Amino acid sequence: PNRAEVEVQLFDPFSPEGLKGILWYVDFSEVDPHSDASKLPCTSITVNRNEFRSNKDGDRATRGYYLKDGEWVQTVNVNACRMEVPVGFKGWLYVPFTSYTGEGVLYDSVTGLGIEGKFVTAVRLYTDNYTYSDQKGIVFDEVIFVK
Repeated sequence: PNRAEVEVQLFDPFSPEGLKGILWYVDFSEVDPHSDASKLPCTSITVNRNEFRSNKDGDRATRGYYLKDGEWVQTVNVNACRMEVPVGFKGWLYVPFTSYTGEGVLYDSVTGLGIEGKFVTAVRLYTDNYTYSDQKGIVFDEVIFVK
């Protein structure tokens, strides 16, 4: 069972005011399932390293959505902020900012992040619960902040 984590520092930090959420593309089609069949692949994006995670209501709560056959399907948190997707998933995920929270920070109804006066300076990309080899990998692409 494997996991990947990548942190991306933004060249041009920006205010999250007025943004609705984060949309991204991930491709798990080249990796093998976790050795424990009950563990589905999972993915997430955190904001400003791990300052803001999509874990507002705790584990196993609805956090976001993945696109399957033209329909958005609700998904749940597995741990910390990672959301389950089907084995072999290849497609888009969306998490509204209303699902994000931060330690000691109150939720803000405009940004959803509660970081009024702050800027988005980095994102951290996570994947978990799969098995890969030297010949197989995951594609994590097209991180889009949605207005």
